[in-house]
Amino acid sequence: MPYGQSPIGRVVTLAEDGRSLTDRLRDTLAARIEADRLKPGDRLPTERELIAEFGVSRTVVRDALSRLREQGLVESRQGSGVYVRDGLLPPSRAESIATLSGIIQTIEVRAAIEIEAARLASVRASSEQRKVIGARFEALRTAEMGVAAETADLAFHRSIAHATNNTRFEEFFDFLGGRTIPRAELRARRSLDIPEGLDRVLLEEHRRIRDAILANDAEAAGEAMRYHLTTSRERYAALIRARQG
Repeated sequence: MPYGQSPIGRVVTLAEDGRSLTDRLRDTLAARIEADRLKPGDRLPTERELIAEFGVSRTVVRDALSRLREQGLVESRQGSGVYVRDGLLPPSRAESIATLSGIIQTIEVRAAIEIEAARLASVRASSEQRKVIGARFEALRTAEMGVAAETADLAFHRSIAHATNNTRFEEFFDFLGGRTIPRAELRARRSLDIPEGLDRVLLEEHRRIRDAILANDAEAAGEAMRYHLTTSRERYAALIRARQG
């Protein structure tokens, strides 16, 4: 049976071990590269060939190849295909890039949810919920760098979700858990340094979000959250570019 297909021939969305098909395909191709079955300069199979071999969709193939590029394992050559990179990145750098790529993906999902949450909180929050948002910001402002700041950061964002008075927003944070705050993941991996001065920059971004919500300004609240998450995404994209050399 082709990899990724069910007994009746349909492509399944999750692999048996709980990882997505995209992750399994990426890991399979990465393993071939690391085992020298695909050597530097070799062209990878075409999208059509990978679809036929693994029984997955074109979207899965493209996403897997995109992640391999982010890890620095392959490169695209216009009009020619995807090739194993010459001078592959050391494993530690490739792992760092994979971690940063995952952070960016989380931020993109957060943006789709939290921009609207900020808008709704600005018009729906009760007086008590507004006090909580203000208190959570003060806790973030006075927290020491490290775990305390990350915990306060998450509490601030959760207070905004709570102030929407829509439990689905809070459930979103339950789903993300510790992945919500990128700094926590960076600190967990000693090979990744947190940019100097980041805490001060983030505090000012959070201040703008708080001020807009407490001012009942839905447009400004959404824009402040959009700026915060978009800028965060760009910060981590810059770290990837620096590691790719």
